[in-house]
Amino acid sequence: MSSSHRKVHAHEVRIHELEMRCQWLAKALEISASLGDFQACVNQGMDPAAILSETRVRLQQMFEFRAIAFLLVDEKDQAFSLSDCEPGTERDYIQAEIDHHIEEGTFAWALNQTRAVLAQTQDGRYTLVFHVLATRSRIRGMFVGLLAEEMVEVKESVLNLFSIIFFATANALESYELYQFVKEQKSNLEVIVSQRTRQLEEARAEAEEANKAKSQFLANMSHEIRTPLTAIIGYAEALRHDDMSESEKTEAVDIITRAGRHLQDIINDILDLSKIESNHLETELVPTDPMRVLAEIDALMSIQAGEKGLGFSIHYEFPLPTRVVTDPTRLRQILLNLCGNAVKFTHTGEVCVTVSYRLEAAQMVFTVTDTGIGLSPEQQQRLFRPFTQADQTTTRHYGGTGLGLAISKQLAEKLGGSITVRSALGEGSSFTVVIAAAVCDAATWVHSLEQDDSTATEAASSDSVAAVPRLSGRVLLAEDNMDNQRLITMFLNNAGIEASVVTNGRLAVEQALAGDFDLILMDMQMPEMDGIEATKLLRAAGYGRPIITLTANATADDRDRCRAVGCDAFLTKPIDRNHFYRTLSRYLAKSAQADDSTHVSGISDEYRAIVARFVRGLPERVEEMAHLFRHMQWEQLKSAAHQLKGSASNMGYPELGEVAARIERGIGTLKQAELSSVMDRLGHLSRRIIATAANDFQSDNGPVQANEGSRHV
Repeated sequence: MSSSHRKVHAHEVRIHELEMRCQWLAKALEISASLGDFQACVNQGMDPAAILSETRVRLQQMFEFRAIAFLLVDEKDQAFSLSDCEPGTERDYIQAEIDHHIEEGTFAWALNQTRAVLAQTQDGRYTLVFHVLATRSRIRGMFVGLLAEEMVEVKESVLNLFSIIFFATANALESYELYQFVKEQKSNLEVIVSQRTRQLEEARAEAEEANKAKSQFLANMSHEIRTPLTAIIGYAEALRHDDMSESEKTEAVDIITRAGRHLQDIINDILDLSKIESNHLETELVPTDPMRVLAEIDALMSIQAGEKGLGFSIHYEFPLPTRVVTDPTRLRQILLNLCGNAVKFTHTGEVCVTVSYRLEAAQMVFTVTDTGIGLSPEQQQRLFRPFTQADQTTTRHYGGTGLGLAISKQLAEKLGGSITVRSALGEGSSFTVVIAAAVCDAATWVHSLEQDDSTATEAASSDSVAAVPRLSGRVLLAEDNMDNQRLITMFLNNAGIEASVVTNGRLAVEQALAGDFDLILMDMQMPEMDGIEATKLLRAAGYGRPIITLTANATADDRDRCRAVGCDAFLTKPIDRNHFYRTLSRYLAKSAQADDSTHVSGISDEYRAIVARFVRGLPERVEEMAHLFRHMQWEQLKSAAHQLKGSASNMGYPELGEVAARIERGIGTLKQAELSSVMDRLGHLSRRIIATAANDFQSDNGPVQANEGSRHV
């Protein structure tokens, strides 16, 4: 080709390029003019896919991209993921290029730029365009475009248009996210408002129901209180003013007594519920004979059932343990309430109590079944609510405060269990009580009622024939209670054992280290130094002789504490004489004059003298405690109650010991009015014991007894 032709050709090529560039620039100006429409379009609440699709259309108007891809930031881990690629056939190619340029650092460089960054593909065939999608606050993603190589020169002159498009795209993506967030929050707020509204409505309904129930409760309570008060006031006035025969006076006193006890039960229920709801009600977990508790239930409820012509029975599912760890007072309260309700709501038929033991779960199960009026499902739903009975008809026909079942359920829960009910209208009810009841170490298992009857008979009377071994040795008794000192010393002397007595732990340590004792009986609670600290000091000093704890604190924790400091055995108060002697026999040698047939029959005169001395000193003791209460000398009162608790139990007055224990526990937890009620109970009980014992101690024909029941030593 001649030189002139080459020049002409070059000019034609140049003219063509300029024409193409002019056309492209005209198109770019047109696109720039329409960017306002684009921003308005992508801000109309489009979802991300629609926003990216609209962006792709604008970009294809500028260049003929071979492929367009968008990477968006995952908000959870802040990673970039290829979420959109068109056409899809180029997806793997572009992903490979992205991975390569991430390693090369081009991708990171592009993230920090405000304009497009160009790079060659690995095979050199195409140009990659990277542009960050970012708002003023954060990065939303990355655009990746694939262009033919010959288009690079054209793109370089107008790549600033990309920044406008991608800034609008990033803002649209953020607007959509904010729109979704606001929409979600609005929806959540509506749900929350709806829930709160429903909760307020439910709370209002519950409050109205509670107010209605409490109003009805107050009406019931007024009736329950006024009825016995009418009898008390009426018969009291009759006794003062009317000319009554002796039999009529006796009947009047009996009615006043029954009405007073009914009032006391109502007050106790209210106080128990108050203490439960304030979490101040305490339980005392001690070794308990469940057979004895059931025997008491049987004795009380058989009379009530018999008065209505009902049968009452207890069925035992053997084998059963003779000793479990629970609170006998609270267990008795639960069972009396359930049995009392069963008798109250049964007109014909019988009430039956079934007892069993779940060995694998260490639980005792009591089921009270009746043939009474039964309960509907709706009545069962509100059965355990305080101040509530099955319905108002129940209240009118049967009376009651509606507190018993609520208290029983919460007591069962405090004993590690529960109460459930199965019932149907007209078909009777069945209440099942489950309580935690670990078997005591010294427990035996009974397999028949006859076996348990013989055991109960032996334990029920302190006059039963008890084998007393003939032992030799010297025993140091650390005990601060004078009554217990006399009693335990008598037991030791009867077995031929020489006893020395100290009154606190400090003296016990001194005497034990200085003397030659074969065994120590160590009370846990003593002044100056308790038994735990004394035992700890003795073991630290290398004392190796047996130490046996002797205490009224008989919980599993107490046993663990005693074992931890080095005690060899654990004896509880009140003293089980047979167990006491069996334990001593393990550590002391038999006397050379020992006779295996040696027995002590009945209560010895020495024991009767100890009990008589205790009873004679009871008025002074109770008056001293009353003086301490009036002058609010709480620590001294607590100490006196502790002393009386230990003495009363060992002297055969468990009810007196229990009242003393309530005073000891109540100091610091009960209100003064509540504690005053317990003090009144102490005075009443002590007067009854003194009056009964006045006749008992004049008799030489039997054991010392009191109206509160058989005593156990």
